[in-house]
Order: sequence, then structure tokens, then C-alpha cells
Amino acid sequence: MTKKEDIRRLVVDTLVQAERQEGGSHIVIRNVLDKYAYLDKRDRAFFTRVVQGTIQYRLRIDYMLDQCAKVQVRRQKPAVRAILRSAVYQLEYMDSVPDRAVCSEAVRLAGAKGLSNLKGFVNGVLRGFLRCRPRMAFPDRDKDPAEALSVEYSMPRWIVEQWMDQWGAGTAERMLEASLVRGPVTAACNMLKCSRGQCLERLWAEGAKAEPHGTIPFAMVLEEIDALPRMASFQDGWFQVQDTGSMLAVLAADIQPGDSVLDVCAAPGGKALLAAMFAGKGSVTGRDISEAKLPVMEENRMRMGHMPDGSNVMDHVSFSCRDAAVPDEALAGTKDVVLADVPCSGLGVVHKKTDLKYHVTADQQRELAGLQRRILEAAALAVRPGGVLVYSTCTVNRQENEDNFLWFLKRHPEFEPVNLTERLPLDEGKHSHMKEGRVQLLPGQDPTDGFFIGCARRTATNG
Repeated sequence: MTKKEDIRRLVVDTLVQAERQEGGSHIVIRNVLDKYAYLDKRDRAFFTRVVQGTIQYRLRIDYMLDQCAKVQVRRQKPAVRAILRSAVYQLEYMDSVPDRAVCSEAVRLAGAKGLSNLKGFVNGVLRGFLRCRPRMAFPDRDKDPAEALSVEYSMPRWIVEQWMDQWGAGTAERMLEASLVRGPVTAACNMLKCSRGQCLERLWAEGAKAEPHGTIPFAMVLEEIDALPRMASFQDGWFQVQDTGSMLAVLAADIQPGDSVLDVCAAPGGKALLAAMFAGKGSVTGRDISEAKLPVMEENRMRMGHMPDGSNVMDHVSFSCRDAAVPDEALAGTKDVVLADVPCSGLGVVHKKTDLKYHVTADQQRELAGLQRRILEAAALAVRPGGVLVYSTCTVNRQENEDNFLWFLKRHPEFEPVNLTERLPLDEGKHSHMKEGRVQLLPGQDPTDGFFIGCARRTATNG
């Protein structure tokens, strides 16, 4: 598959599959790219941009299409929806593709998908879109700011309202802007195998564009990397791809050589493996409720740990399956550090998980907040006196973050917040609660994903 028209058909097929597999478009895209790894870099880039962009701007695209089509988008056949949405994305956001080519390819695709009877419909809608585009009507910001922002940034209205209520209109709009910008990939150097400088030199030699992260001493920023799993430095476990928020959560724990660490929601294993780099001769136990994810976690451990002589520098890490919400009496008071990066609504990473915003609900957030509290309770049991508990999420909802952490501290007076100002390389002026053991990172305000970290130390055996 090397012709551009076949790439466009692959785009349509992927969009249909992603819509069917709610909330997992990033997985669908990754699987397609792995399957068609032989595609050249230009075709892979075109495919990725159109699929991700179409999903990212779907709400706004549908709003525009509904002004041009006699049949509303939600009532169209899935393949027709995908063809029209991807065509409008190219017309609106890809100047390099001529309008005529986009329209003709969309009509051709309808025929290729066995929808020859709808070729006229597809052509008519897109021609109508081009005519209507200069006078397209959008919600008035003065009359209904939430609806206007929802359409402009392709974010469900209820999320816009929640962000405006919790963070203010100005910050909310900056968060919305950031939700449409796919930032660079970040990675943690495997400090058990190489220095960051050595890792960067190897990446440069492999043709990658990589730079040291500005504040995290072992982190790197990766750009212009194609088919990363095929890179020798990746295969040799010299680094792991990891969000900076996840790195900061591990830094908040201040793990020392010899510490015994428990990661209760470990998949895919990144935090546990980073913790192992600090724990040295200590032990790291990673657990996850999903047995299906264990092979991936073990694969990552082996990749990051294996050495040319056959030894494994990650042999002090183990992974197993267990529900984090169920207390483990056998581990009561035994761990120096417990990491609880809990399941959450994920609204801090919508720029990466592009369709998540269309499927998460306020009811799910409330249900998740309850689950998070149960996990917190169970995780706290394992912390020894003097040990620390780190609670983290990749969302920006106060109910799941600050409210839960403060609830836990009130319920457990044997825990006290840890001053994070000396542990995290963050601007204390922008994060006024760091001395109180918590920090909320916001996209558009901080150079990270949306991420919450709360850290508390057990000062006594019982509350």
C-alpha cells in the first residue's frame, strides 16, 4: 500500500473502526501503524495527521457538516461519515491538499467502499460545504460562551462548563487550546544503563531529533521519530517513553536506594521501572487489575533490564495481577513508598487520546472518584511508619484530584502532607499548594499534560 488514494481508504477504515471502539482511537491508530510498518514516513505522517485531526475536531466538523447536508451526520452511514469528516478536515486544516483533489478523492472512496449510490450525495455535501464556508454560522460568544467554546475547540459542552467553573474562563480557554495541540514525545533515560548524554548521542546517531528536558534531569524530548519501536536504542532499553507528569509523580516519592516500593496501578509499567532506577538494591512490586496487561509490563521490564552479558538490571522488579481497591493485609505497614496512579477520567491527556472527550461523562467521573477513594484506602494500608503514599491522576477534575486527596488526609490523621517544593522542579509561585503536599498541573498553563500529584507521609502506625 503505497498510493495516496489507498492511504485515504486506510484513513476511512480506521475512522470507522475508531468510532466503533469507543475511547480507544490511540490504540487503533497505533495498531494500524504497526500493521503497515512498511509504509514510508510521508504516508505514515499523512495517515496519522488526518485520522487524529479528524477525530480531534469531530464536534466542530459535524457542526459545519450539519449546515450543508440534508441528512445529519449522526444519521449517515459510518463509512459516509468517515469520508465526509476526513474530507472536511483536509479542506479546513490542510492547505497543502487542493480542494478539488479532496472532493474527487472523497467521491472515489464512496465508490470504493461499495457506496456508489451515495457518490452524488458525498459530492453534493462537499460542494455545498465549499460554498457555505465563507458564511458558516457559529455560536455567539457573547450570548452563549460555553457553546461557542465547545464548537470552536471541539469539546463537549459539559466539559467546557466544568473547566470554566473550576478554573475560570481564561484558564479554561488555554486548556482548550492545549487540548488540540499534540506536544512532543517525552522519554526517561534508563539511568541503570547509560547517562542522558550518552542516550542523546545514540539517538542523534540514529537520526532522531532529541533534546534534554529543561527541568527533569533524566528526561528527554523526542521529535521527528518514526516507528520508534524499531530503533535500536529503544530495543536495547536505553529509554522508555513516559509522560512528564508520570515522571514527576515518581520524583515526588523521593525514592532512595534500598527502598521497598509498591505500585498498585502499574500498567504499562513505566512508573515502576522508573522507581527501580532510584531504588537500586531495593525492591519494586508492580500490580494491576488487568491480567491481559501483564505480558506488556513484563516485556517492558525485560527490554529495559536486559544486558549484553545476559544479566538483568531490572531483576528487582516484579509484576502481578491484583485489584488495587482490595486491601492486602499481608503487606500492611511494609512499604517505604506506595504509588497510586489511579484510574481516572483522563481529561488531562485528551490531546493524545483524541476521542476520549466524546465518551467520558460526569456520572463516570463521580463513579471514578468513589473507586479512587477505595484504592487510596487500600494503598495506605501498605505504607510503613515514615513511608510515603503518592496519589496521582492524569485528569484536571477537582473531584477526582484535590477533593479526594484532602478527603484522605482528613480521614487519616496518621498521614501528613509532604512539602513538594524541594522534590519537584516546578514554579512554586504558580503552584501555591506544593507546601501542602499537592500540585495540579494544567495543559496550557504548565509545559506538561494535565496531571495531579498528592504526597503524604505516614507519621504513626494507626490513626
